[in-house]
Amino acid sequence: METGIKGNKFIKDDIENTPNSFSLKEYVFTHVKKCDYHSITFTKYCVKDGAGVCIRCDHHKHCLKNKNNIIEYREYLDTVFFVKYGLLTESYKNINDYNLAMDIGNKFLMIDYAERVLSYGPKWSNIGLSDGDPFLSVGFVGYSGGGKSTVIASLCEDDSLGKYNHPIPAVFSSSDSTSSDLNSFIGGTLGTSEKLKYIIFDSEGMGGTLVPAMLQKLEKKMDSYINDFKQYRSSIVQIALPRLLYIVSDVLVFTFKGDPKEKSKVGKKILKFAEVSTGIPNNTLRPHLIILLNRQTTTKEYDDVEFATKDFFKGAETSLYDSLKICYESITVIYLPNIHELEFDSFFRYQRQIILLKSIISCKVNESYAHKKNIGFSLNKKNNMERISNIIGFLNNSPKDAPDLSLLNSSCIKRSSFEDEVDDLVVRETRRASLKIEEKKDEQTTIFKIAKKPFIGNSTISAIGNNRQRFNSAIGVQNNSTVKENQKIYRNNTESDLLKMNSSKEIKYINEKIIIVDKKEQNISTDRKRKISNNLFSYFKRCYNVLNKSGKTRRECYQISVEQLKSKVFLTYFLFLQRNNISQEDNLTIYEEFLWILNTVSDNVSNYIPCKEMIDGKYHCINLKGMHNFHISKETEQKKIGFLKKVGTNGVIDSPFKMEGSYTPMLQYESLADYLKKMLLNPENISKGFEDLEIKNSSEFCVKCLLDSPIIPFDCDHMLCVSCSEANGFNCPCDGCIGKIQYKKEIDFTPSMGSRILTLDGGGIRGIVECCILQRIQEELYDIEITKLFDLIIGTSTGGIISLGLGATDKSPKTLIDTFEKMATDVFSSSIARKFVSLFKLTTKYSRSSLHECLKAEIGNVKLTNTFKKTRIGVTSVTEESGGPTDCFYINYPRKVNSESLSKYINYSSCIDGAEATSAAPTYFPPFVFENRKFYDGGIKNNNPCLVAMDEHTSLWGNKTIDVFVSLGTGEFSYKRSKNDNILELANLFVNLLSEVELSWKKLHEKKNISEGENSFRINVPFTDLKSEIGLDDKRQDSIKILKSSSEKILGNKNLSLAINKILSSLFYLNNLQWCNESQTLEGIIMCRLNSLPKELVNQINDSKPFFILDPKNNKLVDFEMEINVKHDSPCNIPFRIINPPNQIDIVCALVSKSKFKNNSSISGCPFILNRDYKFYNIYIKKNIQA
Repeated sequence: METGIKGNKFIKDDIENTPNSFSLKEYVFTHVKKCDYHSITFTKYCVKDGAGVCIRCDHHKHCLKNKNNIIEYREYLDTVFFVKYGLLTESYKNINDYNLAMDIGNKFLMIDYAERVLSYGPKWSNIGLSDGDPFLSVGFVGYSGGGKSTVIASLCEDDSLGKYNHPIPAVFSSSDSTSSDLNSFIGGTLGTSEKLKYIIFDSEGMGGTLVPAMLQKLEKKMDSYINDFKQYRSSIVQIALPRLLYIVSDVLVFTFKGDPKEKSKVGKKILKFAEVSTGIPNNTLRPHLIILLNRQTTTKEYDDVEFATKDFFKGAETSLYDSLKICYESITVIYLPNIHELEFDSFFRYQRQIILLKSIISCKVNESYAHKKNIGFSLNKKNNMERISNIIGFLNNSPKDAPDLSLLNSSCIKRSSFEDEVDDLVVRETRRASLKIEEKKDEQTTIFKIAKKPFIGNSTISAIGNNRQRFNSAIGVQNNSTVKENQKIYRNNTESDLLKMNSSKEIKYINEKIIIVDKKEQNISTDRKRKISNNLFSYFKRCYNVLNKSGKTRRECYQISVEQLKSKVFLTYFLFLQRNNISQEDNLTIYEEFLWILNTVSDNVSNYIPCKEMIDGKYHCINLKGMHNFHISKETEQKKIGFLKKVGTNGVIDSPFKMEGSYTPMLQYESLADYLKKMLLNPENISKGFEDLEIKNSSEFCVKCLLDSPIIPFDCDHMLCVSCSEANGFNCPCDGCIGKIQYKKEIDFTPSMGSRILTLDGGGIRGIVECCILQRIQEELYDIEITKLFDLIIGTSTGGIISLGLGATDKSPKTLIDTFEKMATDVFSSSIARKFVSLFKLTTKYSRSSLHECLKAEIGNVKLTNTFKKTRIGVTSVTEESGGPTDCFYINYPRKVNSESLSKYINYSSCIDGAEATSAAPTYFPPFVFENRKFYDGGIKNNNPCLVAMDEHTSLWGNKTIDVFVSLGTGEFSYKRSKNDNILELANLFVNLLSEVELSWKKLHEKKNISEGENSFRINVPFTDLKSEIGLDDKRQDSIKILKSSSEKILGNKNLSLAINKILSSLFYLNNLQWCNESQTLEGIIMCRLNSLPKELVNQINDSKPFFILDPKNNKLVDFEMEINVKHDSPCNIPFRIINPPNQIDIVCALVSKSKFKNNSSISGCPFILNRDYKFYNIYIKKNIQA
C-alpha cells in the first residue's frame, strides 16, 4: 500500500514567495509519516513490501526476513519521488495549479495558438546558465508515455540562480504526454575535474496528445478552432522540434517503454525518427545517441551497457546500427528496470541504473565539449542562443522543411575574438590609421611609419577604367612624382620631430620606417585582423546565399562568389595599407599582416567547396567541406512515418538520400594570397567589385572596402564606413550607384549650439496624453513643428509610434490623437476564439496583422533614413535572441558602432518596422519578426527612454551642452498592480508601465551636464481621482475622453511652462564670437536654428528688447549694443557688441509664448566663461541664477 498526503493543501504563494527554496519533495517527506501497520511515525521503508517501517515494525517478526530491503525513507523518496509522482501528490487540492505553473514556467519554446509560430517561452531569457558556462545540451525525445519526463526529473539540478525546476511525470501506465511544446531544465556532469552544467530539453511526446492537457477543456467548446490548429501544431511537434533538437543537442536520449523482445519495433521507430530529424544539410556536428529502454522486466545481465548495446543490435538489427551510425557520433543502449515490480531486486537495480545513466550522459557531454573546443566551435551562450533563434525563424516559415544551416549561417559558430582573447590572454589595442606619434607609458613598441602612399603604376590606374578618379581619391594617389615629394617632405619633418622628442634615443631610418632602437615594433592588433577577415568572409557568404536562392548549383555558387570576393581583395588591400600608413615595398610581396588575413579567409572559404561524391551514382552530395559528416542529397524520396499520419501528410515525408562516406572536394582550393600576388604582378586584370551582384544592408561590413563596420546609410541601400562615404562627399562610392545622403546637421558642426532632446514614455492608448502635451507645446510656440524644436527624439512603445508619426508624416500632435482613437478601434479587437484562448496565456490578446495594417495606413511605408531630414528619431525595442533581454534601437540617423553593438542599431528598415518592434508588448501582441530576429516592446527595459537618449547624446555629440531635455509621461495613476498581473508575460520581465519610470528620470540626474528645472523637465498628467484604471488597451469612449482631457489638466503645469520657455530660447544660439583688443569689445551674432520665424515672433523681436546680456556672477545687466532687423522670410541674424565684458556672460531670451509665460531662460551656448586671452569659451549649466 502506497501512502499519500492527506489534508495538506498546496498553497501557490509558497512557490511565488520562495521560488528558490520551496521543494515539493521535501513537503512530501515532511507530511507522509504514518506506518501502515501501527499508524505511528516511520523513518524507514521496506522496498519489498512497499510499506513504511516504524520502530515497532523494525522489531516485528515479519520484518526480520526483509532486513536487507529496509532503507531510510528519505533515500527511498529520493529514488521514487518522480516515478510515483502522481500517487505521492494526489491528495494536494491544488496540485494541478502547481503542475501547470511548473510546466508554463519551464517552457523554452511555446507554440502560439493564434499566430501559428514558435515563440520564446519564459525559460528562454533565464535558461539557467551563467555567462561563463559553456553552452551544452542533452535533448530527450520519445513517444508519449515512455517515461521521458520521469527520467529527466531525476537528472535535474539547481540552475545558476539556485532554483530547482522539474518536469511533470505522467501517471504510471498513462500514454498521454505531460510535457507540451519544449521545456528546459539544468543538469550537471559527474566525476570530472571540471563540473559542467548542461541544458536538458524535454520535448513533447511524439505521436501522443495533439492538444496539451491545458486545452482539453477548450476542445469541446471550440471544436472548429482547435481542429484547425491541430494540423499545424502536429508539424511542429512531430517534425520541427525533433529537427531542432538534433541540431542543437550534444547528446540525444530516445526513451521507450516495452519488452526487449520488441526491439525490432523500437529500432524501426528510431530509424523513422532519424529520417525526420537528420536530413539537415550542412550540419557540422552529430549528437551522441542514447537509447533508453524504460520499465523493462529484464535480468541483471542487461544492466551492463556493453552487453545491452551488443544484444540490441545483434542479428537482424545489425543493418539498423549501420544506418544509425551515419547520423550519430556514438550509440549506447541502457535499460531501466521496472521499479513498480517487487521482483528482480528492481528498486536497487533502478538506483544503480539511474546513476549509470547520469555517468554515461556526463561522459558524452564531456566528449562533445572537447570536440567543439578542438574544431573551434563557439561555446558562448549568446552565440548559441542566436543560432537557435535563426533556426526557429526558418522553422516558423517552413515547419515541414529541413533548414540548410550553411544558408542560415548556423552550421558552425566560430569562436568569437573575445573567447580567443580570454583563452590566449590576448590584450591588444587596435591600431588605427594615424600619422601622430604615440607616446607609450610602458616599455612596448613605438613605431613611426612614413606617410608613403602605396605605389600604383599607370597600368593599374588605367585598368580601373571609368572609376579612375574615384579609385585614386579613395587610396590617396595622384601621380608618382607627387607621392615621392610628399615622402621627402614628411620624412624630413618626422625625423626632426623625433630628434626633438627623443634626444636620448638613437634613431635609425630603415626601409621607410623611423625606428627607436630600444623598442619593439607594434603590429596591427589581432582583433583588428580578425575583424577584417570576418568582413571578407561575410561578403563571400552573402554572395553565396544570394546565388543559392536564385537556383544556382553549389558549384556555381562557390565559383561566382569566389570571383566576386577576388574582385574586392585588390582594392581592399590598398585601402588597408593606406588606412594603416603602411608602405608597399614592392609589387610582389604582400604585407605580412594582410597575408594572415587572406590565409584565414581562404581557409574559411574552402569549407564551402562542395563534395563531388554521388549517392547511388545518381545524386550529388550537397554537404560542404566544413560541414560534412556524411553524404546527403538535395533530391528526396518519400518514406512512410507512422506517427506523422495526423500531420496532414498521410504518414509520408520527403526524406533526402543519405550515404556514409568521406568528403571529396569537387574543386581546387583557392588561395587569395596567390591571387593577390598575381594581381600585384599583372594588375591589368582587375575587375569591378559590383559587376554582377549587389550586397546591401549589411550590418557587418562596409560594402566598399570590407575593412570597417558600416555607419553611413545611403538612399541606394548601401551602407558604408565613414572613410568610404567621405571619399566622394555625399555620393555613394559603389560602382553604378547614384545614392546620396546628408548625414550631418547644423548642430553637428556648430560648437556653441547645444542639443535639444525629447523622450516619450510607453503606455498603449495612453499615448493620447503625450499627444495632448505636444499639441500644447506646438500651439504655445506658434505652430512650429515639434521636429524643428528638438534635435533628438527617442520614444518607447506608444511613444515610439508618436515619434515615427511626427517624422514620417506631416501630422501634427492633434492629428495623431485621432490616429490613436482609430487604432483603439481597429487594433484592440480580437475574435471570440482568440480572446478565449488568450485567457490561458496560449496566445496574445491581439493579432499583429491588424496593427500592421493600421500603422501602414497612418504612417505609410517610409524608410527610416528618409525621415532624417526632419530630425534624429529613435525608438527602443528589446530582443531575446541571445537568451536575455537586450536593448535594440531603430534609428533614422548614422551612428558609430563597434563589433559588440553591430546588431543593436537598425537604420535600414521602414518606419512601420520600427513602430511594430517598439510596440510588441508581451501578452498583447506577438513579437515582431525582422530579418528572422524577434523584437519585443521597448518598455521591457526602457519604458522611460531618458537614459537611452542621454547615451545617444553622448555618442553623437560627446560633451556638448544639453540646452533642453523634455521627458513626457502617459499619465500618473493611483492603480496598484496585483500579484497576479503579467504572471506569465515574457519571463516576468515586462516592467510595470504605471510605475518605475521615475527611477530612470532620477538616475538621469546623476549626470553632470543636466539639472532639473534648469535644462531638464519631466511632464506628466495626474489621473489620481479615477475610480477605475485606464488599461493600455482600453478602447472605451469614456476612457478616451478622459485621456483627451489632458489638454485642460496640463494648464498651469509649472514644468510645462518652464519647458516651453527653454525650448523657445533654445531656438537661438550664440555664434562667431570675436575679441577686439583695441576697443576692448566682444562681438558676436545671435542666430536662429530656423530658416524663418513665425510672424508673431518676428514682431516681438522687432518691437521689443528680445535679448538681455547678464553678468551671472554678480547678477546684473551688462551694457551691450544690438542691431535688430529681422524679416519673416529670412534667417534671423542679430549682431551684438559688449564693451569691457565680464568673465562670465549669459544671454537671456525675453521672447514669450502664446500664453505670455514670463521668460528669462538662456539661449543656446549660454552661459559661458571667457578665458584670459578671450579666444575660447566654455559653456556651463546655469544653476539658481535669476535674471
